[in-house]
Amino acid sequence: NDLKDTMLEDKLKTEVNHLLELKMKSKETEYIPVVNELNLYIKNKMQEINEQAYKLNDMRFEWDNLNKYFLKVLQ
Repeated sequence: NDLKDTMLEDKLKTEVNHLLELKMKSKETEYIPVVNELNLYIKNKMQEINEQAYKLNDMRFEWDNLNKYFLKVLQ
């Protein structure tokens, strides 16, 4: 599982790959320590993700034109 083609920042790819390797090799009952750097990254990105989601909710679409096009395609 290589993360080279994702949007994850380079500095975290090594940490994530290491964590994935541990998860694949361990039994679910084993304790794997928390990766603080990843938790901090997720916490910091949540604000950005929430803002983007909020903007999507504010978008207005011209449904009439979209519906007309859909009906035309079906014909």
